[in-house]
Amino acid sequence: MYNKSIVAYVWRNFRDLEIIRDIAPGTDREEQELSTTIRETRAAIKNLTDQLPSIIETAFRRGFTAKQVFDTITEKGEGLIPPWDLDCFIASVQKKLANESARKASETQNTEAPNNIVNQQLIRAALQLSPQDPVLQATLESIRTEQAVRDQHGW
Repeated sequence: MYNKSIVAYVWRNFRDLEIIRDIAPGTDREEQELSTTIRETRAAIKNLTDQLPSIIETAFRRGFTAKQVFDTITEKGEGLIPPWDLDCFIASVQKKLANESARKASETQNTEAPNNIVNQQLIRAALQLSPQDPVLQATLESIRTEQAVRDQHGW
């Protein structure tokens, strides 16, 4: 577990010397240890925040809820991410996934509409050319059945 006060300083964008000055270690050795701890904490925070969006996205895609994601990262994150910032990361990924889902739904509707129109045009044209042809009738029936299934499922 990382030192909570150092994590808080890092998240508030304090520079290393400012943190050392505020904590005011008693000896040079303590100052050096503090400096090393600050660098390690910064590196751990950067590493985790770089990976966090993909971790959160993977969790959502596997069916975890926002609360489960928050609780797990809070537990496993060793205190490196303050709750407010973690909420922001989670909300950002949720928004990205919602936009992605809306875009895919829109693309599906946009491709289905032309397919429906083409199918209807094929049916009309075929009926005008040869309404009694058995092969054509079977093909038309297949197109109608496929269209009915698509309409039924909203595809």
